[in-house]
Amino acid sequence: MNENEMAKLNNKRRKQLTEENKAYYEDMLLYLRKSRLPTKKVEEFLLEILDHMLVAQHEGRTATEVFGTEPEAYCEELVKSFEKPPFFYLKRYVFIFGIGLYVGFLLDGAYRYINIAFGFPDRGGDPFYLFVFPFLTVPVVELLFTFFKKSTFKQQRTKRMLWSYVLPMVFLWVLPFGGTFWLRMNYGEVIDQFVAPLAPWMSLLIGVLLWALHKVVFRKADWV
Repeated sequence: MNENEMAKLNNKRRKQLTEENKAYYEDMLLYLRKSRLPTKKVEEFLLEILDHMLVAQHEGRTATEVFGTEPEAYCEELVKSFEKPPFFYLKRYVFIFGIGLYVGFLLDGAYRYINIAFGFPDRGGDPFYLFVFPFLTVPVVELLFTFFKKSTFKQQRTKRMLWSYVLPMVFLWVLPFGGTFWLRMNYGEVIDQFVAPLAPWMSLLIGVLLWALHKVVFRKADWV
């Protein structure tokens, strides 16, 4: 089975779990799917865990009795048992960058059409969306993945943990947006030197084409 087939089987079979076991299992599922393991290996682990849990449930045992009271520790050991991928996982980053790239072009075209609708002049392709936005997407998405992974088993600490991730995201995205707006207002002539000679419809078309290309290149779910 490929990754998608295993995920569909997982969704179908975990409906057989009791509410208690299902909550326990879905925490493990979220943790493992946010790990850096290859998607296929994650789905294999999840199906194996689900098999053990269903057998135990049939015997009248709970997930806690089978896997212990610390599912996070169990998942960590499971991840460590497999060869750890490098931190700079190029394919994963290219996937995320590709999303930022086509979203940037789509945002550029939409933003400029809105400006034209309100009577503002169109100066060409926005350098922020076309050149900066895709690069910022990678660290922000990685921060989100890391937050969701680390907060899975720590609901009581989630609010406190959230701030440790929100602040970096503010610096990575909100400040560049605000800074770009300030530069446009005060140094519009300088910004105009870096615009791409694209009409708004061209940005939208390029965004759609990049989206289609991204879908083809990453049609398999093994990018993580």
